[in-house]
Parts: sequence; C-alpha cells; structure tokens
Amino acid sequence: MRIAIATCDWLPGLDSDDAPLLAALDGEAEPVVWSDPAVDWSAYDAVLIRSVWDYFHRHEEFVAWVDRVPVPMWNPAGTIRWNSEKSYLRELEAKGIETIPTAWEGEVPWDDAIVKPTIAGGSLGLRRATKGEPIEPGFMAQPFLPDIVSAGELSLVCFDGEFSHAIRKVPAEGDIRVQPEHGGRISAAEPTGDELAIAERVLAAAGRDLLYARVDLVGEGMLIELEAIEPRFFFEYAPPDAPARLASALRARVASSP
Repeated sequence: MRIAIATCDWLPGLDSDDAPLLAALDGEAEPVVWSDPAVDWSAYDAVLIRSVWDYFHRHEEFVAWVDRVPVPMWNPAGTIRWNSEKSYLRELEAKGIETIPTAWEGEVPWDDAIVKPTIAGGSLGLRRATKGEPIEPGFMAQPFLPDIVSAGELSLVCFDGEFSHAIRKVPAEGDIRVQPEHGGRISAAEPTGDELAIAERVLAAAGRDLLYARVDLVGEGMLIELEAIEPRFFFEYAPPDAPARLASALRARVASSP
C-alpha cells in the first residue's frame, strides 16, 4: 500500500502535528506537495489530505487538482470541494444545526461583528466590524461573541464517524484568534454528553463520507466550523492510540476501494 499525504510547498515534510500519524502508517505513506506538477498521483493507492494550508490562497487551482487526482482521496474530493467554502454552514443550518447567526450579503446587522472571507483558514482576513458596514462579495459577517474571548472554542476530533478526543482553544489576551500561531492557548478538554451529541448531529447533517473531521463549537454548543479538509488533530492532547486508530481506518478505506 502506498499513500500520498498531501501537504503544501512550505511544509514539504508535513506539519509537526502529523508526525504521529506518519509514524503510525509505518512506511506506507509519504508527504507529497499537492501543487508539485512533477508528481505522478496514479503511482499511489490513495491520497490523504493533510497540511494543504495554502489551498485558500489558491482555491481554484486546488479544487481543480482535487477533481483531477485519479486515485481515491480522503476526505473524498466532493467533500473537500464542499467544505472549502464556508457557505456549507447554510446547508447545515437548514438541516437543523445551530450555527452562529450569519449575514451573507448586504450590511452588517450587529453593533459588534466579525467579518471574514468565505474561503479562508487560520483567521485569514478576519476583522471586527460595526453595524452598517458593507459585507463585500466573498465575505460573511457574524456577531462578535464574547464567549470566544473568555472560553474559546471547543474542538471535537472524530475519526471514521467516532469521537476521538477534544481540545479547547482560547485566544491570547487582547486577541480574538484561537490558532496557536496567533498565540492561542491549547489544552485537552472533556466534552459533555450534550456536546458529544451535537457533534454527532453535525456529522449526520453533513451526510458525507468523513474519514476525519473536527467539529468546532462555541458558546452553548453553536457550530462555528466543521473542518473536513486540513484540520490540526492536536495529537499531543489525544489518547496515545489516536494516530493508530486513524491509520487503521485509512488502511481499511484504501483496501476496500475499487
């Protein structure tokens, strides 16, 4: 079995968070830069999407590549394409998932709001805004939630539809961004039964083949993101067998692919 783990050109050896997964795959996988034109993707049995953290800078090129890869991909190409634009949140909301209220066009309707691109990651392009400011094409607006500053985000990592582990991300003092590269503080978390049930409902509402997913919740269980492309798994805060469980699920998918 030969698996390509897709990454970006500025992380050719993968992000350090993926090192335990690479080790668990025990020589069956290797990092490959998704945008490298010299790669023969047909030489692999499957492609696992991981640290493709430039995809939102090169969205059209990335989606075209996803559609062009001739071997099975996880998550599947259709899921990757669907998840690459935050408009997927509208679909989940229509299926009964509680999401942060969002304005997709017009003017910002809240006194204190966050405006961010619909194609982005890592808080790229995020800014504070006030009522009446225009929502530019390709952007979305959501009310600013003080809970994000005080309690941060709860991220529930799921492998093959099953809960694996959870972490809490809290922004640094004076910031609203929870990512570690922006000073966000990370800690292991124990979700409540209600939070686990919300994550299950989110995955069910997505209705997609998800080898992996990270359900990010804020406040009293509102969905802020369903990360199904390149989420960090934060293995440092996971049970020791988490990388092996994901590797085993991946092997099973590859073995059963036509």
